[in-house]
Amino acid sequence: MEFFLPISIFVLAFLVRLIYLIQIKSFLPFFSAPIMDELYHDSWAQQIAAGDWLGTEPFFRGPLYVYLLALTYKIFGHGFFLPRLFQIFLGSLSCVLIFLIAKKLFNRTVGFVSAVFASFYAMLIFYDGQLLITSLIVFLDLALIGLLILTAEKPKSLNWFLCGIVLGISAIARPNILIFVPFILIWMFFQFKNKFLTKIILVRWIILCVGAILVIVPVTLRNYFVGKDFVLISWQGGYNFYLGNNPDATGWSATAPHIDKTWWGGYKEAIWLAEQETGQKLKPSQISDFWLKKGFGFIASQPLSWLKLMSRKIIYFWKGFEISNNQNIYLYKDFSSLFDLLLGKGIIYLPFGLVGPLSILGIFVCLKDFKKYLLLYLFILSYSASVIVFFVCSRYRMPVIPFLIMFSSFFIWWIYQKAKNKEIYKLLLSFCGVAILLVTLNTRLENLMGNQGFSDHYVLGITYQNLGRLDRAVEEYKISLKYAPDFAPSRNNLANLYAELGKTDLAIEEFKRAILSDPYYEKSYHNLGTVYHKNGDLDQAIEHYLEALRINPQYELAHLNLGIAYNQKGLVEKAKEEWRKVLELNPHNKQAMRLLKGK
Repeated sequence: MEFFLPISIFVLAFLVRLIYLIQIKSFLPFFSAPIMDELYHDSWAQQIAAGDWLGTEPFFRGPLYVYLLALTYKIFGHGFFLPRLFQIFLGSLSCVLIFLIAKKLFNRTVGFVSAVFASFYAMLIFYDGQLLITSLIVFLDLALIGLLILTAEKPKSLNWFLCGIVLGISAIARPNILIFVPFILIWMFFQFKNKFLTKIILVRWIILCVGAILVIVPVTLRNYFVGKDFVLISWQGGYNFYLGNNPDATGWSATAPHIDKTWWGGYKEAIWLAEQETGQKLKPSQISDFWLKKGFGFIASQPLSWLKLMSRKIIYFWKGFEISNNQNIYLYKDFSSLFDLLLGKGIIYLPFGLVGPLSILGIFVCLKDFKKYLLLYLFILSYSASVIVFFVCSRYRMPVIPFLIMFSSFFIWWIYQKAKNKEIYKLLLSFCGVAILLVTLNTRLENLMGNQGFSDHYVLGITYQNLGRLDRAVEEYKISLKYAPDFAPSRNNLANLYAELGKTDLAIEEFKRAILSDPYYEKSYHNLGTVYHKNGDLDQAIEHYLEALRINPQYELAHLNLGIAYNQKGLVEKAKEEWRKVLELNPHNKQAMRLLKGK
């Protein structure tokens, strides 16, 4: 009977997630045509599964998730359902861990309520169905906290070492868990100051650190081996810090006005801009340091602006509205009736618009026994700080959600106890607190990211285009342009489709409209150049390729095609110069290699 409840929780969580998974598999176009970070993970995992297990450069981001995804592809073949099935299995285990931790720290009822809450928590379900690191991180961090709680009861050296191992595994998934390491020491001092000498506490903390280091060091050595650069785990930290701390930072967006907003465009420009400004070739760690210094430069030069920015980030972190990162989260309501039911967008933004206020009050009520809950306090504090110092969105606050669910469930139980004991004064104060926080944390944020209609249909257009459903893609781009007629990417993509469908006149007309909408969108110039190129108008093609390169000198494909056009005009040396530039930008471009060899 002892295992009946955990097993029941697992089954409940798994069935709910399975229903969601089946629905998005049936109706969601992104399911089998991933974009942005999901596409990056899928492409990288396929590359690893194909045999490139070591890679050639230091990791840009924590590698654990992608290597696990690659292992899945290697064993079972490439596909989009099975990895997500594994993730909902992991997410269901997380619900069991939530039950066990809450039962241990609070009581059995709170554990059960927390687990049921987590089983139906819309965003936990959502991220279990994404090819993203989130479900893995939630599970690992729950496992770490659970193991620390057990180790506090049996503080053997081996147990501390195992805690370090789990912490290290979490770190190579997402490095910002490392900010929690000194907070573990603070917790240990409070936990054991009356039992052990300070020296013994320090030794056990060091054992934990050694366990983490043993996991991380192979990643560090691999980075040095392939790139001759000291990168602890990954090098995106400095760049992300700048994106979250610059004069134009929004507090929620992972972009900057002067940097390409596309995934690979932003990645390449992060490197190119750093090297342009320093005037030298930089290693990944140096690129990270460059952007880190730029971020701190903004803080030092405009401290008041930075403090206002930080205040906004803190507010965003606690708002009920789910701030999207790669895709509009609320768009998924159109493709899953279950998700539509669980993700509310009315007076209260369910679920966080309810969990947030209740968890704050639960945290406050538990302060009288803060030592018992100190580990959770410190994790929430440190992890939320590690998010807020960069930029805030739904995806990055997810690791703290399970612990906020525990405090919100405790508050519900506490309210029930006060009602049962007829403690009217405390009940009135509590309801007043709930009302104030519900109003405060559920204010409207829909306009935070501007008009989502045009971007939603733009992304759907890309997805249908990738799936080969060209008529549907044309329809989505047209709808996008109804929302935002001057959105150049939609016009550019619509023009590309017309060109692909053989409607050359319509394609040229749309490309020209895209250029009028945004004279600095280089892709429109390049793509118009390819249409002229295909039609044999080399002069017009060269003119538009050059214009694209004037806007973006590191546009690899424009250099390549410009070289081909020059070669066709008999300007061989000019052609070779362009192809050499391609190889400077991408030494692995095989087409440029062949063209330079005259093949």
